[in-house]
Order: sequence, then structure tokens, then C-alpha cells
Amino acid sequence: MKYTVNVGTEFEIASAEVIDPVLIDSVAQAAENKGKSLTRLILVFMIFLFAAACMAAGFYIGFNDGTYNEVAIVWSCAGPIVGLVLGYYFKQSR
Repeated sequence: MKYTVNVGTEFEIASAEVIDPVLIDSVAQAAENKGKSLTRLILVFMIFLFAAACMAAGFYIGFNDGTYNEVAIVWSCAGPIVGLVLGYYFKQSR
């Protein structure tokens, strides 16, 4: 069956024929994976923004203080967490 594009008024599709019932499960799984990946993306951005804000605050305090011990302390706390996140997304098995 060949489909043609009609320019003009909109139309509604009331039903669709599904040839393979496994397709329904795979589409549902893809929609669920999309939701999980969006949640992971938001968490990663929150982790990186929080780490960057803490590093900036430590740099500002260190700049006024004359020593940058605060940056080293913040990085010693935030570095392993950032490393775990980067390790998850850039591991070789992906």
C-alpha cells in the first residue's frame, strides 16, 4: 500500500495495525529507558553543577585568603564522585 501526502486539513489516525506483537513490548521498553536516561542526565548535571559551584566558592575563599587549601579539600570530596560518574559514562564496555 502506497501512502500519499495530502496538503490541507488535518486528519486523525484512529487505529493502527500491529504486525508483530513483540513490537509493542520493545516500544514500551524504549519509552521506559528514555525516562530513566532523562533522570540520569538530570542527576549528572546536578552533580557537576554542585561540584563546580563548590570549587568556585573554594577558589573565591582561597583567593581572598591567599592559600588554596579550600580548593584541595573540596576536590578531595567532589573528585571521587565526579570520577565515578565519568567512569560510568566513559567505560570501555559501552
